[in-house]
Amino acid sequence: MHQLIQQIEKEHIKHMSDSLKSQGFNVGDDIIVNIKIPDKSGFRIQKFTGRCIGIKNKCSTSCSFKVLKLEGTKVVRLFPLHSPLISVDLKTKGYVRRAKLNYLIKQTGKALRIRTPKIVKHKKTKTPA
Repeated sequence: MHQLIQQIEKEHIKHMSDSLKSQGFNVGDDIIVNIKIPDKSGFRIQKFTGRCIGIKNKCSTSCSFKVLKLEGTKVVRLFPLHSPLISVDLKTKGYVRRAKLNYLIKQTGKALRIRTPKIVKHKKTKTPA
C-alpha cells in the first residue's frame, strides 16, 4: 500500500512543481493569502496578509507554507499549497539566506526587516560616431 501511494505521488509531483513555480513566492516574501470560506450564501473570501516564514515538503503532495501576520498581535497560520480554496498573491519580494524564518516570531520592531532584492539598471553605452 505504501508503494502505491509513493507511485501516485511521483506522478503528481511533476505537475505540482510547475504549480509551485507559478505561485511565484518563496520564503521571506510578503504575501496575501485569499481563503474561500463557506458561508450561508455560498463562499466569501477572507484575506490573510503576512510574511512567508517557511515552506514544508516542497516536492510533495502535502506541501504547506507558514505565514506570519505582522500587524497587531502576531499570528502564525499554516496553509496547504495545493488546495483549491486558497490562492496566493505576491505583495513584495524579500531576500533571505535561510529556508525557515521561525526566529521572526520572537522578534519585534526593526529586527523584522528583510532586505528587498536590488534592481540592476544597465547603463546605456554611447556608440562611437
